[in-house]
Amino acid sequence: MRKLALVVVFATAVTAAVSWAQPIQIGESIVAGFDSPHPYQAPARQEAELLFTQEIHDAGGSYIAPHFSRMELAPGDFVIVRSPDFSRSWRYEGFGKAELGRKGNEGFWGIHIDGDRAIVELWGKSGRRAFGYSVDSYARGFDEPSDPTEDTESICTINDKEDAVCYLGDPIYEEARAVLKLTISGVGSCTGWLLGDEGHVMTNEHCIGTATNAMNTDYEFMFEDNTCGGCTDPPCSGIIEETSGTLIQTDVNLDFSLVLLPTNHSATYGFMQLRETGAVLEERIWSPQHAGARAKEFAVISTYPGNPSGFAEVDSLVEPVCQGGAEPEVGYFMDTEGGSSGSPVLGWDDTLVVALHHCRGSAFCTSGNPDVDDPNRGVSIPAIIADLGANLPNNAIGSSNLIFADGFESGDTTAWSTTVP
Repeated sequence: MRKLALVVVFATAVTAAVSWAQPIQIGESIVAGFDSPHPYQAPARQEAELLFTQEIHDAGGSYIAPHFSRMELAPGDFVIVRSPDFSRSWRYEGFGKAELGRKGNEGFWGIHIDGDRAIVELWGKSGRRAFGYSVDSYARGFDEPSDPTEDTESICTINDKEDAVCYLGDPIYEEARAVLKLTISGVGSCTGWLLGDEGHVMTNEHCIGTATNAMNTDYEFMFEDNTCGGCTDPPCSGIIEETSGTLIQTDVNLDFSLVLLPTNHSATYGFMQLRETGAVLEERIWSPQHAGARAKEFAVISTYPGNPSGFAEVDSLVEPVCQGGAEPEVGYFMDTEGGSSGSPVLGWDDTLVVALHHCRGSAFCTSGNPDVDDPNRGVSIPAIIADLGANLPNNAIGSSNLIFADGFESGDTTAWSTTVP
């Protein structure tokens, strides 16, 4: 069969003031047919046996993710999608994710398998006949991500981000365990993070904006390089804990989405909390992120001329919104890229989230002149807290004893008090 590449381009909305960010595109959808026998016949056994197997191979692909247009399995039978070396696999039963594989439904994306081969297996023990599965396309990962948004997030002169493992042993490394890479509908990527202790993930609306998006996302934790400076045995990969989630709330104007995972992973990876009072002008900040859909990186240092302290800081509290809404946004000359969308911006001194990163300004931040450049931007956390209302996860608000005085300068620990009056 001739393969047709369907390059997915995410819808873009642009205002006069800023450029609206989108998920970084990391792959393309290839039309192809991979089907089990229809119907299949499973033997009646105590233990399931392998009935049928197929390999999806696309030379040069950085990953393969099958799209099941239909899946209907008898009780006790199942489909496995796995890597050739068994290092990654996922099991599907019945009608697949949320019964999206039932005839007449929209189908669903299977787990993405690193490398250029994915194995699809049908196992059975039911003693019954059933339809089986149909794969109508698969996602093929690019060698290098292609950002269809044309740099809607910005490196501020020099890329100062560092591999997360460079901070191994530092408290911020442990804090960032709650940050995860999102692979969305096979071809898109953003950053998310666990909020509160009930297993919720926070990200941007422009990353996961619908219940279908949430259901068709791989939630990958601890995707990190194994050395400070890169992966010595590529490809490095993380742990895909879930391949689906339930959308709890989304807001296009505030550009956030809250997703509940099927299993609560906060005991394993920790969780982040929000600062109810929001960001403070000139306070020191940092951001863990999956920039460029790469292994986790930290934005801590800033060599941007507008940050003479040498660290990332809150440079503005009155930036125009990226799209809709009425809240001014938090601005910072801290480095971001496509794929950074949805990452948390945290206060350095209390490690509470003060903004949700989502875009850059229309003028970028590449000249090194803060009077000309536009900072990168995050949604103000107090606005998100107010909007979430009763949907705010348990233990999502952190306690901060930091009271910032007038004239605060980043790194000046004499400028604030830890005593609450």
